[in-house]
Amino acid sequence: MLLALAVSLASCRAPSTMQAEESSTPPLATAGTEMVDGNSLQTASPTLEPVSTPTLEPDPQTQPFDVPHPVGDIHYRLPLTIQYVDEVSATFHFELSQPASGILYLRPEIDDDEGIIQVPFSEGLMQQIRVEGLQADHMYEVMVLLGEEGTLPQFLDQAWGPLQICTARSEGPLRIGVIGDASFGDSVSVQLVQRLAEMELDFVIHVGDVVDVLEYGVDPYEAYAYGYYVPFEPLLMQMPVYSIPGNHDYDADILFEGVPFYFRAFPAFDGVMRPEGEPGEQIAAYAFSRGGVQFLFLDSQVFYGADGRDVQDAWMRERLEDPAYDMTIPIFHIGPFTCSTVHPEESLVVRTSWVHRLQTGRVPLVLSGHYHGYERAEDADITYVISAGGSEILYAQGPWLPETRAAQRVSHVVVLEIGYGQVSVEALDVSGNPIDAVTLP
Repeated sequence: MLLALAVSLASCRAPSTMQAEESSTPPLATAGTEMVDGNSLQTASPTLEPVSTPTLEPDPQTQPFDVPHPVGDIHYRLPLTIQYVDEVSATFHFELSQPASGILYLRPEIDDDEGIIQVPFSEGLMQQIRVEGLQADHMYEVMVLLGEEGTLPQFLDQAWGPLQICTARSEGPLRIGVIGDASFGDSVSVQLVQRLAEMELDFVIHVGDVVDVLEYGVDPYEAYAYGYYVPFEPLLMQMPVYSIPGNHDYDADILFEGVPFYFRAFPAFDGVMRPEGEPGEQIAAYAFSRGGVQFLFLDSQVFYGADGRDVQDAWMRERLEDPAYDMTIPIFHIGPFTCSTVHPEESLVVRTSWVHRLQTGRVPLVLSGHYHGYERAEDADITYVISAGGSEILYAQGPWLPETRAAQRVSHVVVLEIGYGQVSVEALDVSGNPIDAVTLP
C-alpha cells in the first residue's frame, strides 16, 4: 500500500526575505531517452536530447491539475522522482513500462504570470528531464501525462503523485535529514522516513545501502519498489534524496544487465560537479553547493573494486582545496572510525587513505553509514557521524575508540541545521526522542 503524502502544498519552508530576480526568459528543459542495453548504462546516465522550449498556459488554475485523468496501460517501472533541485532548476527521472511520449507539467503554487510549465518529452522508456528558469523558494506541483489522451501512469497499480517540490532558497539556514542503511523496507524504515517527511527539510541525504535483496533471483525492479520507493514515498513526493552507493548496492544479487541496479535508479544528472573518468567507468561521486556549503559525495567502494579510485581521489583533492566554499561536508558509506563489532576492519582502509586528506579542507563534519547504529567520533577538529540505523537490523557495539564521543545501538535519523556560522547535529530515535546532539562551530 503506497503511503500518503503528509505535507501541504503551501509549506515551502522558511520563506526567504530576498526573492531571486524574476526573469522574462521562459523555462527551458531537456529530456532523456531510453537506455536500450546494458552497455548504455556504463555512462551512469541516460543520453539527454534537447526538446522544444516549454509552452506556458496563461492560467495556472486550469487543467491538467484540476481535472481527473484516465489511467492507461503504461505504468511506471521506476516512478517519477526529483533527482536534483536548486534555486532555478529541477531534474526529474522516471522509467515507463512501454515506450511513450508525453508531457511533464509544473504548476507554481503562487498565482503569478509564470503559468503552467509544459515540458514535452519524446517516446522512450527511461526519461530524465531538467527544467530551468524556475523561481527561487517557489513551490511547484508536478505531474506526468502520457500520449495524446493524457493518461496517468501508476506505480504498483496505485496513484503516484503529483509531486510537490520547493526550489532552493536564496538565503537562510539549511535543514537536512540524514538516513542510512534503510535497505530492507521494514516497518522501522517506514516510521523513520515518515518522521523526516513531517519536518521542514530542504533535502535528505542517504549514506548508502539503499536496497539489500539478500538473495539471488529477485527482480531488482521489485526489490527497489518495496525496499526503496514505497517506504520512501513521503519524502520522494516532496524533495530530492541525494544518495551514494554502499557495499550492498554493488552486490551481485542486485545487478541488472551486468550493472548495479543502483545506477539505473540513480543515473547521473546535470547541474552538479562530477569527476571525469575513462570511457566505460562507472563513477558515482558528485558534489554541489548550497549557501557556501559544498556537499561532497564519495564512493568508498573504490577501495573494494568499484571504478575510478584514482580519478575520484584526484577530484576529491581538488574539491577539498577549492576556496569558493565556506565549508565542505563529505558523505561516503564506510566511515573511518567505528566501535562496531561487525566488520570494523573495513574502516581501516578509509582511515589510512582519506582522513589525512580531509584535514586539508574546511571540513567540520563527515557523514557515513555501514555500521548499523549511531556513532559520533572526533579527530583533528573534524566530527565523524555514522547514521546507519535506518532499519530494525542493528549491530552490536564493542569498546569505544579513543575518537568515539557517542555510540548507541538504535534505529534513528539525523537532522542537520547549517547556518549562522555553525552546524547543529541532532540524532532522533523512531519516536522522535533525541539520542545525541552537538553543535560544531
